[in-house]
Amino acid sequence: MAVALDDQIAKIVIWILYFVGLYFSLFWLSVLIFKPEENKKKKYKFEDLPEISIIMPMWNEEKNLEATIKSLFKLKYPLEKVHLFVVDDGSTDNSYKIAKELQKTFKFKLIKQENGGKHTAVNNALKLVKTPFFACLDVDGYVHKDSVRHIMEEFTDDNVAAVMPVMKVAETKNMLQKVQELEYILNIFLKYIIGKLDCIHVTPGPLSTYRTHIVRDELGSFKQAHKTEDLEMALRLQNKHYVLKQSLDAVIYTKVPETLKGFISQRTRWYHGTLLNVIDYKHLLFNRHYGEFGFFYMPLVAVTGLLGFIGVLTVIYLFLKGVYHTIKRWFLTNFDFTTYISSWSWNSTWIDYNYQTIFTSLVLFGLMFIFIYLSYFATNEKTGILRNIKATFTFLYFFFVYKFIVAYIWLKVFYRVIFKKENKWNKDN
Repeated sequence: MAVALDDQIAKIVIWILYFVGLYFSLFWLSVLIFKPEENKKKKYKFEDLPEISIIMPMWNEEKNLEATIKSLFKLKYPLEKVHLFVVDDGSTDNSYKIAKELQKTFKFKLIKQENGGKHTAVNNALKLVKTPFFACLDVDGYVHKDSVRHIMEEFTDDNVAAVMPVMKVAETKNMLQKVQELEYILNIFLKYIIGKLDCIHVTPGPLSTYRTHIVRDELGSFKQAHKTEDLEMALRLQNKHYVLKQSLDAVIYTKVPETLKGFISQRTRWYHGTLLNVIDYKHLLFNRHYGEFGFFYMPLVAVTGLLGFIGVLTVIYLFLKGVYHTIKRWFLTNFDFTTYISSWSWNSTWIDYNYQTIFTSLVLFGLMFIFIYLSYFATNEKTGILRNIKATFTFLYFFFVYKFIVAYIWLKVFYRVIFKKENKWNKDN
């Protein structure tokens, strides 16, 4: 009886996840198709582009600093209107020395401070900003020459407080980085869709751009925010009913973890910070005054990790249960595999198949591949990659390996939240 009950619970969980996956897949696609663009881009003549400050905090970035600074001085933008602030957050390597040397060639403001975290580095530079817009830029990000101009075109009215770029992976040396590349493309496309509903909940570090008077003068700059200051800022902007937009044209290339250890460390910080900030902003949950963001998207952010973890746990349970019964049958034959194999029989007919499960699975996988295709198309990636044999292995890894890694990370995060562990930052993340 207990086994039968376990089976029923597992089936219920699987069907709940089927329903959630199908519902949201169709919902996002319907938003993409039926929700029109409300604001066109604001076109500028080259000489009329507004002034912008770019704040680049760094900590032990001697390997990346020079390439990133050089990319900024190749922008197709009036360089006299681009003001760069480089903030050394107590580096222990040669970062500050390299920055001083680069000042001989490139014009930028260099600030040195004791290590206080990224938010303090950004805030110290923000005090000196005199331009109407500013952007934060991680040192491991390489900016495409047209990106800043594309971002400025998205500030179509005064209520648009922040615009995010398309983050693409700079290099993919192994399968882990390739699957992160796929994930980044999917997430950017999803942010573009949810942006149509004013539901963006994070402004990632690489080249997210803000209105200075809103962030500094009205909101009081960045907070420590459990080591995820970019997510907290987005929630604070949403709390004030400002609009956040996702550009599909402004491209920045960023480095992603190459090792599993680095990946787990990075995502643990991200997911841990997400949960803690959701708790801090719990008044937004199911709050009709915040429209789709409060009543729909914030609850989704709050439970996504839990649903994914439960789903993976259920799959593992069903797999181990199958292994257990197989080994049990082997014991009954005293591990005589000849007898075991000869006892196999193919007695199933077309009536025996569970067509509900097969149909639902095919629909979900079909929708996922459609979503992947649209993501590549929207972010100007080569759609031919979908026909590439190597890409097929990436998709399989994404569906059948990567999800288990993420589930393990969520297990770590739940443990850290329950036992009130501090969210940590290190060089790996």
